[in-house]
Amino acid sequence: MGILEDDDDDEPVKQKTVTLVNRAAVRRYLLEHARGTRAHKFSRVSPVVFNQLEACVREKCRAIVHAQPGVGMTIK
Repeated sequence: MGILEDDDDDEPVKQKTVTLVNRAAVRRYLLEHARGTRAHKFSRVSPVVFNQLEACVREKCRAIVHAQPGVGMTIK
């Protein structure tokens, strides 16, 4: 049996999802914005925030595609 072979059918195979949010850039932006607008010193960003932003971006992308006319080649 090789390293990549998997004979155990009991465990589901996890698929890696493609994220649309650049976590490092979002983290940097949120902490810089908080530093300039809030008195409290934030130092971390919860994974929940990234999940919320990912859901918002995906929904906005769906809405943009849905709003497109049935003709043309460019999403506007």
